[in-house]
Amino acid sequence: MKPIEVAVLMGGYSPEFEISLLSGQTVLDHLNKEEFNAYAVHILRDGWKVVTENGSFPIHKGDFSWKDETNLKHTFSAAFNAIHGHPGEDGIIQGYLDVLGIPYTSAGLFASAFTFNKLQCSAYCKKLGAQIAESILIRKDKIPTNDFLVQTLGLPFFIKPNRSGSSFGVSRIVDESDIEAALHLAFEQDDLVIAEKEVKGIELACGLSDHNGFPEILGITEIVSKNAFFDYQAKYFGESEEITPARISQEVSSEIEQISKQLYRELELKGIARIDYILTEDEIPFMIEVNSVPGLSPNSIVPQQAAWKGIALSELFGKNLKACLK
Repeated sequence: MKPIEVAVLMGGYSPEFEISLLSGQTVLDHLNKEEFNAYAVHILRDGWKVVTENGSFPIHKGDFSWKDETNLKHTFSAAFNAIHGHPGEDGIIQGYLDVLGIPYTSAGLFASAFTFNKLQCSAYCKKLGAQIAESILIRKDKIPTNDFLVQTLGLPFFIKPNRSGSSFGVSRIVDESDIEAALHLAFEQDDLVIAEKEVKGIELACGLSDHNGFPEILGITEIVSKNAFFDYQAKYFGESEEITPARISQEVSSEIEQISKQLYRELELKGIARIDYILTEDEIPFMIEVNSVPGLSPNSIVPQQAAWKGIALSELFGKNLKACLK
């Protein structure tokens, strides 16, 4: 049987594009070449292109096709979405692929846009029964006073963009004098910003995938950051310890698994996803964030969880592609 032509989407327009390139390369490295003829498709602000060992070739956006060095036209039967942030995690690329009728591995347009909006997603998850930290939405034209933020949330608290990932633009406020600079940093990423009460406890990440036709837990990882929180440096430059499985009781683990599966279904997630929590001293899991396109680089959490569960990445990625093709 002829291998399926697959576009591995990577890059994007956000500061996460370098991490996305690593995630995409991980997918390329592990897809079964007998089953999939996969190509690196770089989605960047300066152009969309297929990158091969023979050079780079522009994507024709009208039908998402490209011509190789021999002028042979290629079209794709499916796309593996490894773009973190805009436009791969907020529904934009999903809408484009929907119009063309090209199936893809991640959540659809609405689910992606909804989960990328932290405030809306958290509010909905709270209605579903998840514990959510108290937060305040901040707009550029309506910034609350420092006194109000401190009195409402207490110190320390977090200021972060409403729509961003990889901890870009996130600051931990330990003193009132930190607020102005933190707001400026967050507004560089989004025009809506969240001030969020700090929940103290153990940080946990629960990976999921529906590669077998139903939401399946890949694992729960405990994150021990060397920094004040699990920031960009901790995530990607070795300044954290990630322990799979997490050092929590079976009872708590089962509770987090149950919550995660419920949220995965209710939020209409697809493919590989990750939901992050803080577990308090009272063993109450607070849902922090939903990641519809989590990192897949060798240092990322999901590949570590797959290894712990005994699932080869070739199997995980391949089954996700086959699932979307159905």
